[in-house]
Amino acid sequence: MLQNQLQLLESDTFKELTAPTKVCWNLTSRCNLQCKFCYGPQNIKQELNTIQVKKVLDKLKKAGVQRIVLSGGEPLLRKDIHKIIIHAYSLGLTISLATNGLLLNEMFLEQTKNYLSMIEITVDGPDNKIEESMRGNKKIFHQITKNLEMVKSKGIPIKINTMVCKKNFLLIEQIGLIVKKYNPKCWKIFQFIPKNRGRLYKEEFEITNQEFEQLKQKITNKFSELDIIWASKDFFNGSYFDIYPNGNVMIPEIEKDNQIGNILTQSVEELWNNTLVDKKKHIQQAAVPYES
Repeated sequence: MLQNQLQLLESDTFKELTAPTKVCWNLTSRCNLQCKFCYGPQNIKQELNTIQVKKVLDKLKKAGVQRIVLSGGEPLLRKDIHKIIIHAYSLGLTISLATNGLLLNEMFLEQTKNYLSMIEITVDGPDNKIEESMRGNKKIFHQITKNLEMVKSKGIPIKINTMVCKKNFLLIEQIGLIVKKYNPKCWKIFQFIPKNRGRLYKEEFEITNQEFEQLKQKITNKFSELDIIWASKDFFNGSYFDIYPNGNVMIPEIEKDNQIGNILTQSVEELWNNTLVDKKKHIQQAAVPYES
């Protein structure tokens, strides 16, 4: 898949694609945390039901989509999440699950371990104190690390995500030592994005582009054995094809998401051809191994 995407870029034939190669689907805006820095969808009451989700998955596959990242909010709050994963797999789609990790359990992992290509879990601090200051849960670090061990024991590939901000900027090296323990497929380190709820707390969390670049050089040298994806704020700008819980299709900018239509009422090709979609950047981003 990666080789095909690189060939598309080299030949310039990406312009002829009729669909994105990857879709990030925020299945719900509900969450069991209230992180101040959250850039995901907020307070969306309407969610597609199981039948609608399956029909949209069929539609995406038929259009040529290859990968689906199931996210939220917290996607494990949907009681039908395992049904969604199994249906996506049956279509031949590659499925990643992006979760805060708190609701993972043995039963769910046994149900889905043969269908998921990867589970993505966020680690934003090296201990409970920092995680609590960022995410408001006193026991979150202990629970996340416990569940990372559980995922690892099931043989499910792991991706660890870390959001860099003022609160943890000087602690990324410590976080890296924890990340190494779980032998992840990759470690994605991304810059704080002042969007949605995060926009309200911009002064509390935002770091400069220069600080992010300096950190990149330091951590890349320190953890050369890890496959690290670095994502600045600009990384997300125009390159993602996101579906919101109500079916609205959104193209992100740094400080807002732009609605271009709805997946229930419009064709994938029509949405993909919207001028806000940066097709070349999408292919470049989707070509990064393990990127979501």
